[in-house]
Amino acid sequence: MNTADLIAALQQKKLNLVEYVSEICDRIEREESTLQAIVPGTYDREALLSQATECSLRDPDNQPLYGLPIGVKDIFRVDGYPTTCGSRLPVETFRGTESHVVTLLKKAGAIVVGKTITTEFAAFHPGPTTNPANPLHTPGGSSSGSAAGVAKGYFPFAFGSQTIGSIARPATFCGVVGVKPSYGRVSAEGVIEYSRTMDHVGWLCEDTSALNHFSQVLINNWRGLSAEILPANRSIGVPEGPYIGCASALELQRFAKILDQLKEFGISIVPCPVLEDFETIRSEHQQIIMAELSDVHRDWFADHQELYSEALAELIVAGQKVDRQELARMVEARKQVRSALMQRMDEAGVDALIAPGAVDVAPRGIESTGDPVMNLPWTYTGLPSVSLPCRPTSATMPHGVQLIGRFNQDEELFALADLIASHVRIDA
Repeated sequence: MNTADLIAALQQKKLNLVEYVSEICDRIEREESTLQAIVPGTYDREALLSQATECSLRDPDNQPLYGLPIGVKDIFRVDGYPTTCGSRLPVETFRGTESHVVTLLKKAGAIVVGKTITTEFAAFHPGPTTNPANPLHTPGGSSSGSAAGVAKGYFPFAFGSQTIGSIARPATFCGVVGVKPSYGRVSAEGVIEYSRTMDHVGWLCEDTSALNHFSQVLINNWRGLSAEILPANRSIGVPEGPYIGCASALELQRFAKILDQLKEFGISIVPCPVLEDFETIRSEHQQIIMAELSDVHRDWFADHQELYSEALAELIVAGQKVDRQELARMVEARKQVRSALMQRMDEAGVDALIAPGAVDVAPRGIESTGDPVMNLPWTYTGLPSVSLPCRPTSATMPHGVQLIGRFNQDEELFALADLIASHVRIDA
């Protein structure tokens, strides 16, 4: 049953909500000792079944996500749950009003299964979560628990955030769909910041069938668009230049096979020279997020420096040294890069760009969450992206591709992503 069918079955009460949630609880209790996707103390079987029972007694009318279990990344505030941000700082530090998007989903009928593990402050220092395909490999980060939990069937939807590659990379590593809307189209109110100008709120989910269901609840001024009304002759651009060369040789081989499958479906594949100044983009992106991270943590770091990991402490100290006039220039420069990218897409006549979801499959070990470089330019420019999983063979780890659309044209991108996911069997 795909996610759209699940939502319909719950809303029409064709699926017993309490029995469904009980099965989820069984799965969590069977898998969690290895997966470690949920923040300890935020999952409680009795409380969750009580939520499900109370929900089952309500009228599902006007609740488009009635009874849907969700996971919430542990930088989002949720009433009744602690927020730790994957850190050792006192939980009182992060108290405040519930995240706006969490409230929206609750009003739409969703029920919270638990908080999901994040790297420390959504940066690089990993938590204990393992990859659902192989526990000896990283699930990616920073939305580690959200991606792993969706992949393992804990919930069909989980919130994530992305400042470099924190939705797209774990989606790719865990074999699920990752959705990063255009910058600013989803509210970040009540989410603990990393970088004011780079943070994107999005989600991870099992498939593309319910993109419209989630988007109409979460995305400002959403105008639904079905795949049937997309242009008949679809074209997708492939970035050419230094950016695409960051992927491994093996990943580029897989990517070429996927492009061949898209051609067989009738999609035109068009070379697009873009991001010629990619090294400058990488450098300025890093300086922006370091500087803005240091601003967010100014008081916390002064009071609790000893509770920060060494790596994050070094990042904050480096960010304090970034010239603020130069920071303002770098932040403004992103808009020029975005405009240039969209102009190239227009000139090439493409509906979207496509790129590998990561440099390669998830690396072995959980001491690192992998390289986010393949996701960086789309976060930097604020363009929307949807990560689609490929169907790996039994001998390979999950991997995938990402589709990138025009700024604030998420509707067209999501419809194209659903069309491809629904009609093209992507194997590589």
